Order: sequence, then structure tokens, then C-alpha cells
Amino acid sequence: MVKPLAMLQAWPLLVTLLSLALQNVREVPPPALLESIPRPPEGLVLACATFLLAALLPAIRSHLSVKSLTACLRSLVLVILIPLSVCSLGLAWYNIFQEGYYMEDCFVPEWKKDCPQPRYRFCDVAYELGFRERCLMARMTDSGSFNAKERECYNVFRTRLPLCLRMAAQCLAAACFIGGMVVADSRPLTGSRSADEATMVAEARAQGWSGQPTGMHRRSLADNRPDMSALDDG
Repeated sequence: MVKPLAMLQAWPLLVTLLSLALQNVREVPPPALLESIPRPPEGLVLACATFLLAALLPAIRSHLSVKSLTACLRSLVLVILIPLSVCSLGLAWYNIFQEGYYMEDCFVPEWKKDCPQPRYRFCDVAYELGFRERCLMARMTDSGSFNAKERECYNVFRTRLPLCLRMAAQCLAAACFIGGMVVADSRPLTGSRSADEATMVAEARAQGWSGQPTGMHRRSLADNRPDMSALDDG
């Protein structure tokens, strides 16, 4: 049993992606050739995804402690994917105890049933935690039923969220481009090198040890020489 666990821990990125795929396998429609094959129970699939993620967690510290460039990039991907996988797994386990419809189905005009136990996606969780209450409070004085107001709030959220994300991505890309241009413009031209403080001190010491005053030193000595013309006349 130790050897399969070691093999799983040796490929953390692949195991994390496989766990994410198993968690969301219900969302992907099967190919036409596999439609006749019954799907495995959802609980069994989630149990496999949980096992993969649990087997990977003890080896995360060793993968994050490697200092090579390739390992750092892989560690960065793991830092992003593993919390996402844990959140997705928790949401999947929550959904397995709910009914077979999602929250977005409740706001379709053709939906005529009650929605006591809908399933949630990440956007639905964000809607419930950060948008729903404020939107309904803002529309409290509007005319119409509560269900119509909530449907309007949900549609506004689902419409504006992709636009906000796209705008944020565009702003981030523009900031990265501008930052890259500033960094490239601040670098010295090819073939030119600015002397640092150590180089300037070394050159000054070399000139002092040579015993030959520079032009600046000659000018300073000539300017400070006393005027002997009055003594020669006397």
C-alpha cells in the first residue's frame, strides 16, 4: 500500500488535476459512444477524489520546500490548485445531499416548482454570500413579487460578474504591459555600463597612488598659489 501512495505523491500536479476532474465529472456530458453506459454513483466518484487529495496532502510540504526554478513554478501551481480543489470538494460533498437541480434552474422563467434544496456552483455561493441580500434590500421599495426581485438580482449578478472579471483581467494585462515597458526602459543600453560606487572609489584610489594629479587637481593648486608679485617688486 505504501508504493501506490508514493507514486501518487510523486506526481502532485497530475493527482490534483485528476481530483478536480472527478469532482466535476457530473458537469460534463458523456460522449455519444458512452451515453448508454451507466455512470458510477456520485458518492463513489467523490470518495475517489477525496482519497486522491488526502493522499497528496502529506507530501505537499516536501514539494514546496524545493528551491529549483522548475520546482518553484510547480509549487506555485500547486498553491493555486490545491485550495481550489479543497473548496470544490467541499462544495461537491454539500451538493450530493441536495436535490438534482441547481440554483440557476430556479430562476428560469419556465421553472414552476419550489427550490427548497438547490445545488450550488461557485458563482451561486458568491451570489448568496456577497450580493443577494444587498440587492434585495436595494429593491425593497420596487413593485413586484419577491420571486421576481430575486430573479432580477440573480440575472444581474450572472450578467455583470463576467463583465467585471473580463475588465479586471484587461486591467491586469495592461498593468503588466506598462510595468514591463517601464522596466525595459530603465535598463541601460547595450554596451554602456554605469560605474557603481565601488568602481568609482577604486579609480580614485588608483589615481591617488599614481602620484600624478589630475587636471582638476592642477587647477586647484594653481588657484590656491599665493601671489608673489608684490615681494618681487620690493
